[in-house]
Amino acid sequence: MCKRLSIAGLLCSLALASLGCPGGGDGGKDAAAPPPWARLTLREGQVEVREAADRPWRPAVNGMALAAEAALRTGPESRARVELRDGRKLSLQAGSQLDLGGEDALRLAQGEVLVDSAEQGGGFRVSFGEAREVVRLHPGQVRLRRVEGGDLVVQAEKGSGPGFKLSFGDDSGVVVSRDGSARLSAGGDGPQLRMLMGEATLVRGGQTTALGEGASFKLRMGEGEVVRREALATRARGGSGLRLRLPGEADYRLMAKAGPALEPGTALRSAGPFSLDDGAGGKVELAPGSAVVFGGAYREGGLRAGSLKLESGQARVRLERGSSADAVQIVDAGVAQVTARARGGRADVNVVVKSDGALIEVRAGQAEVRAGTETVELGSGESLSVDAQGRAGKPAREPMPRIVALEGLHTRVFYDRWIPKVAFALGRAEDGAQATLEVGPRPDLSRPWSREQVSGGYLAQRARAGRSYFRVLRDAGGQAGPEAGPVGSLELSPDPVAKGGGGNVTNVVPDTGVQTRVLFQGKVPALNFQWEAVAGAAAYRVRVYTEEDLENPQIDERTAEPRLVLAPGRLREGTYFWYQAALDAGGKQLKASQMNRLALAFDNAATLMRIDAPRPGDRPEGGRIEVRGRAPVGAAVSVNGVEIVVSDDGRFEQVLSNVPAGSLLLFQLKRPGQGPVYYTRHLGR
Repeated sequence: MCKRLSIAGLLCSLALASLGCPGGGDGGKDAAAPPPWARLTLREGQVEVREAADRPWRPAVNGMALAAEAALRTGPESRARVELRDGRKLSLQAGSQLDLGGEDALRLAQGEVLVDSAEQGGGFRVSFGEAREVVRLHPGQVRLRRVEGGDLVVQAEKGSGPGFKLSFGDDSGVVVSRDGSARLSAGGDGPQLRMLMGEATLVRGGQTTALGEGASFKLRMGEGEVVRREALATRARGGSGLRLRLPGEADYRLMAKAGPALEPGTALRSAGPFSLDDGAGGKVELAPGSAVVFGGAYREGGLRAGSLKLESGQARVRLERGSSADAVQIVDAGVAQVTARARGGRADVNVVVKSDGALIEVRAGQAEVRAGTETVELGSGESLSVDAQGRAGKPAREPMPRIVALEGLHTRVFYDRWIPKVAFALGRAEDGAQATLEVGPRPDLSRPWSREQVSGGYLAQRARAGRSYFRVLRDAGGQAGPEAGPVGSLELSPDPVAKGGGGNVTNVVPDTGVQTRVLFQGKVPALNFQWEAVAGAAAYRVRVYTEEDLENPQIDERTAEPRLVLAPGRLREGTYFWYQAALDAGGKQLKASQMNRLALAFDNAATLMRIDAPRPGDRPEGGRIEVRGRAPVGAAVSVNGVEIVVSDDGRFEQVLSNVPAGSLLLFQLKRPGQGPVYYTRHLGR
């Protein structure tokens, strides 16, 4: 029995074959009445029937006759069995709906069904995707299940004999071995079958081709081709304490700093952090003390997929994909299997193995969690706990952060230590409906960083430093394309006054390929350029150009580490472009980054509110902390929702009570007709 928690909207048509149908009599006067189209032979739990599409649902009765237009649906932990008049059987699993649909159209509207056509041999026609995407299911006991993207998983049921056969409408057929499993997808250029498990034989034009696990068969305009799977060279990166155990070996050994590509089955563990990177948009970051077994990574057409077993510790999956590609990462956490999938361009899924089970957190993208007989779909901002017995709890949603960016407004955040989480909030009531949030570096949102579903009025994300833009897409009610809401913007910058008046701040300038904006007072502060290390690099060259002269670098320096700190005042106010290149021991370039944009601006907004107390790291005394500073005349100030008294000249000084050590003080500056401005102060413990 398989319990699906979120499979609404998945459609699958099963059309009856015309073969093997019993005829009427010989035309004699005493011909017996034809048997009913189908009969309900088993009802367990909550099973309902609907005689026709315009009739209401009512409880089903065991043994009742079913007309060709009838439909059945099952509730949680329920199932039903239907026997057609020609002897074929269908077993409907929990949370499913089956529309009999008439003489030549069975439809699995949602869920899962077990098909048994072994007795009469008539088989079924299986439609998926567009109506033209049709295969024929020949005799065999087979389980059909709808999965994400509208695909259909076809799996040979255990004990069903040699397996089953699929025909693609011409002379092409695929014979799937016993206990084999295949996935049917309806692409724009024709259907594709990919072997998930077991083996298959492709029969075409009198010739046979073996299809191993992971191989695919694609049908294009009546011609088939086998799509090969390309293994991705995945490498482990970490500190000096990273150890590995190759397949077939008994002991762990230290891994070389620039080790070879990992073999599937390689076990790794380390007291410090390490990561697995396949170079194709897939990266898994492991926390200190984690132990994993690498399962492999491959690229097949537009799909990038990888797998690993997390034996202990914590794995953070980060996926990036192109607009036409798909990216997934499977993490076996023992009590649960987690499939992280990039959505809207990326995925960020955290999996933690604990003594009492596992915890799955989705920060971006989506994840499918299989625990026992349950399958749970998680979206961005949701988490799920699975206990040591493999029982999944209820999905929990991340509480709404206190920093809120609204549609159509410009929101500014000045942070003291690290970038806080932000709630992108909908500007109008949605009545529970879902919308889509796009976030990107351009006002026209032509190349968004992320595209996530929003439910409940907000989406919590850890935003990027600098300026970004966002908008909400809503269902246009039948119109072509969604309705785009007003574009809002969010700007996150380090607070120059958080560390000694702005002159001593060392601003981080990351190698992201997008703009970093640094606000300052007085002279330009120290700048800390940072990037990821490159394997085999002996040094790095950093070049910084002014916007007016992209031929001659203003800064041209080398460093042995993946970072370069420029002293305060080395650059002036203005716009710059910079990149870094990794060099080998002989000075030959190994890899160069993309060009980054850096904006240094003296902005009065940085002094819209000056917070003199508390300083970052200050500790409350007896639960009391003083807040002191200056705001623009006429503005309102609040701290953690408490209104602060501001004098006529903008000064404020007040003592807050019941403030826990280690807490966050969130200052909000409110001005009529303008977007909110936030400041953060993290207190010490």
